[in-house]
Amino acid sequence: MGRWPSTFDYVGSGGSDLSAFGQERYSSLEGYARDVVEVCEELDLTSAVFVGHSVSAMVGVLAARMALLIMGNPERPELGEELTNSFCATDPDIAAIFARTTFLSDSREDLKSVTVPTLVLECSQDVIAPREVGAYVHAAIPSSRLVTLDATGHCPQLSAPQATNEAILTFSADFR
Repeated sequence: MGRWPSTFDYVGSGGSDLSAFGQERYSSLEGYARDVVEVCEELDLTSAVFVGHSVSAMVGVLAARMALLIMGNPERPELGEELTNSFCATDPDIAAIFARTTFLSDSREDLKSVTVPTLVLECSQDVIAPREVGAYVHAAIPSSRLVTLDATGHCPQLSAPQATNEAILTFSADFR
């Protein structure tokens, strides 16, 4: 299985245009959600698969240590390096705003209003989001399916891409 046909980077991360960042817009989760909606509207998408997680970007030694902890695959140091490079490529001021917004937001009440079919993927071992988190999200979203991957860490799209792709394709096949 290859890479997805296109990827999306939030403003301030990856290959995004840093000049598009506005602190007021991105100091709430609504700003990030508006980005996704605007991209979908611009591309005239009628269906889409979103693979994501909430991880703050760190810099320097903290980035490397956090990346290794988040990745959770010490036997595969190249995965920690890939995540560290991603963290370090993020503007530190924007990363701080993203981290504050992500860690201080509580969207649990919003889960029950999700009306689209939702795949909740979790790893069997994840120090950032233990299995109780997946169970909670699954129970809160009426039309969700919970799949536990035999994978370690918080980024299965990096540590277990084949299993992640298969889970998404299996789930998506039910809605074609």
